[in-house]
Amino acid sequence: MNNIIDLTQVTHLRDRIPLSLCRELCDQILATQRVTATVPRSNPGCWRGPCSLSPEQDQIMTDLVTAAANEYILSLPLPQELNRAPMTASQWQYNLWANVNKPGSWNIPHQHGLSMITLVLYLQSTDTGLIRFHPTNFLMKQYQKNWPYNGDWCVDPKDGDMVIFPSYLLHTVEPNPHHSKDRICIAVNAELV
Repeated sequence: MNNIIDLTQVTHLRDRIPLSLCRELCDQILATQRVTATVPRSNPGCWRGPCSLSPEQDQIMTDLVTAAANEYILSLPLPQELNRAPMTASQWQYNLWANVNKPGSWNIPHQHGLSMITLVLYLQSTDTGLIRFHPTNFLMKQYQKNWPYNGDWCVDPKDGDMVIFPSYLLHTVEPNPHHSKDRICIAVNAELV
């Protein structure tokens, strides 16, 4: 795979989600948002809540996420005892939710703790801000200025993109600079079972 930044272990996959599915899921998420309160401890201006999928959408999402997770995991240097063959959907356990960031809202620095990998599926994100990653060596000031990726770095996702990274990696979703468009995405924490 040629789009992995090996030293950062972040993968940005372009155009992985069909735009028709993006629009369909955005409509559903916004409808859910209108009748569902945000989960506690959400960032100001950000709605975080359930992502209710039809059985057909659930299967499409499972297939998309499983393929991307396998592509990511198999591209990394892994311990020999970990299976190098692609995993089936039944070998992955997913926890997913929807995020809607209104114009001007953002997500504070955070990580996804105990999961193995995190995937973000960008449904409506073009021109709505960056996701910024903060590697530990930079935060601890343990880097050499001539190293590649010696600071934090950003991904500018577009509609239909996916970003995959290890769940422990600290990241921030920068303020949505668009004056009238929400940033809508689905976040997924994935574990091998």
